Amino acid sequence: MRRVVIAALLVIVAGCNAFQSAESKRSVLVQTGSDFDLVTGETARVSGSFVNITFTGVREDSRCPADVQCVWQGNAAVRLALRHANGPVTDTVLSLNQEPHSMRYENFFVSVRDLNPQRRTDHPLKPEDYTVTLRVTAH
Repeated sequence: MRRVVIAALLVIVAGCNAFQSAESKRSVLVQTGSDFDLVTGETARVSGSFVNITFTGVREDSRCPADVQCVWQGNAAVRLALRHANGPVTDTVLSLNQEPHSMRYENFFVSVRDLNPQRRTDHPLKPEDYTVTLRVTAH
């Protein structure tokens, strides 16, 4: 019985730590009409609203590496999760060099402006290396 209780406590503590880690990314307050940056897993709240935008990752990064000359510039596509207050999450993908570049969500347009760092052939990027630049404008 004692082992069961200890095992249960360990599971609870591990679960709390996992929840805390997932919630530890900072959240930023952003103004409409201005560019802002999010790192992977970070959330922005649009000032004066209950709209939250989370950068959940990079779906595609086929951009030409900075240390190579390419015929085609390639594309980068980012995954975003949009949510109003505690409502359902709307997942979307926006691209830099292909459509769609932006989307309407509630009374706002959300557009992707840039993705950093630029790829290089001598330095593979990990998912957590990316920072997306977005802009939210009022509709």
